[in-house]
Amino acid sequence: MKLKFVSSVIIGGIFLWSLPVRAQQAPQISQYMFHGLFINPAYAGYREQLNLTGIYRNQWTGVEGAPRTGSLAVDGTINDDKVGLGLNIIADKLGAMTNLGAYANFAYRIKFDSYEGVPRTLAIGIAGGIAQQSLDGTKLNPDETNDLRLLNQRKTLTMPDARVGVLYNTDRFYAGISADNIGVHFIKPKKDPTRLLPETKMNLYLLAGYLFPLSEAVAVRPSMMLKNDMAGPGSLDLTTYVLIQQMVWLGATYRTGVTMFNKNVDPRLEKPSAIVFGAQFFLGEQFRLGYSYDRSLKTTATLGTSSHEISIGFIFPRKDEQTLTPRFF
Repeated sequence: MKLKFVSSVIIGGIFLWSLPVRAQQAPQISQYMFHGLFINPAYAGYREQLNLTGIYRNQWTGVEGAPRTGSLAVDGTINDDKVGLGLNIIADKLGAMTNLGAYANFAYRIKFDSYEGVPRTLAIGIAGGIAQQSLDGTKLNPDETNDLRLLNQRKTLTMPDARVGVLYNTDRFYAGISADNIGVHFIKPKKDPTRLLPETKMNLYLLAGYLFPLSEAVAVRPSMMLKNDMAGPGSLDLTTYVLIQQMVWLGATYRTGVTMFNKNVDPRLEKPSAIVFGAQFFLGEQFRLGYSYDRSLKTTATLGTSSHEISIGFIFPRKDEQTLTPRFF
């Protein structure tokens, strides 16, 4: 098990760095419920099997410099499933800005006695790693062409970063809270007027979901994610998926902007609003393939743009037991 875990971490890292993806500050993904380490380190080991997931998002297709996001994660458990370990790499690009991050995740998993036959787990997670922020001035078209701070300049800043999170789950219910960008939020680099890199802010996430079986063949799972972006408007995702024959997920999400903590946000900054349609297909017991289509309901909708997101998942089977609920969250 340990050897398989280390090998998958190495292979996963090589695979992601070979992909043509980058990163933006506080990247948005719609299939967060199938890529838990993207927002919460307490997800490390939550399946109690070696688990590999990847996601790629092409946002606002057709718009020059639009965001593109990619992430790859691998996680598993050791010490009789009491400890979860994982590696998550995120790459995101927005115009001339590129953000890269790599995080090692640790989760301490506390198993409670079953209540009415339902197993319960509380995981406390922490992740540490590095975050790199880059600006390629050669891709900018400034109004003042003699601005030496921008013209043909490449700026890069690398800093340590950290994430924390808590996750509680049963076989049907889950709820968690987490925060990212903690290191880069509190570690302020020396003031440099030529740096031209924006300050990265911390983000808070609250998520929850529940599975309602309707019959032996059909189940419904509503879920939500509340994201508080300290630098701008927050967002609330309300999602409902229908699980058919434990083979296909079909669902939709409504995303809307929310205001929290009375932040001093420019009133001209538009709150996010979108509708998302998604599908997940389980090909056998181990492999999952997912797709989602986002359509903005705000200004970007007039541009005729949409966002496309593809995700994959692969579970390495354990020799000692079967996965209990591999498709419920």
